[in-house]
Amino acid sequence: MAQTFAQDTISLAGKWEFATNQNAVSHNGPKSDDKATPSLSSRIKFDDSILLPASMPERDKGDEVTAETRWVGSLYDSSYYFNPYMKKYRERGNVKFPFFLTPNRHYVGKAWYRRYVDIPTTWADRHITLFLERPHIISTLWVNGKLVGSEESLSVPHCYDITSYVNAGNNEIVIEVDNDPDKVGVGQDSHSVTDLT
Repeated sequence: MAQTFAQDTISLAGKWEFATNQNAVSHNGPKSDDKATPSLSSRIKFDDSILLPASMPERDKGDEVTAETRWVGSLYDSSYYFNPYMKKYRERGNVKFPFFLTPNRHYVGKAWYRRYVDIPTTWADRHITLFLERPHIISTLWVNGKLVGSEESLSVPHCYDITSYVNAGNNEIVIEVDNDPDKVGVGQDSHSVTDLT
């Protein structure tokens, strides 16, 4: 009779180190095609932190919204930019767009997340998967400085087999998330990629 184990999990909810393109050092972070990057941690300046799970705007991360913010969605009524009534909504600190909910922060590009995770010695010989519920849009994963792979989906979790990348004890996990809609080609004003979500 085969021995079976209940599915054990380690929650990764909580504080992660965090960086965006603006804060990354001169290399602009790791390249997604790097096969092994032993100095991965030194190539990114993790000078911030973020509580996960959450989106960047939920945690007040990203760029301040201004009248010049380049939105994913189109602004079809240009009167926003010259109508005297709308002037107060174009002023820094009070920016509101009449066509959709206006978040306090906006960010398009790559962001990096890092955390150290202890793998129990009792997990030797077990299959270990990293489960990312809803990254938006492309995720790339490094474990202990080695590239595990990349996933791209707006509708299903990103799951990575990390069995051969982790060791018993402390392990470094770095996740790059790229939310640039131009990389997935969903088309203009698609509901799958919108400023509202």
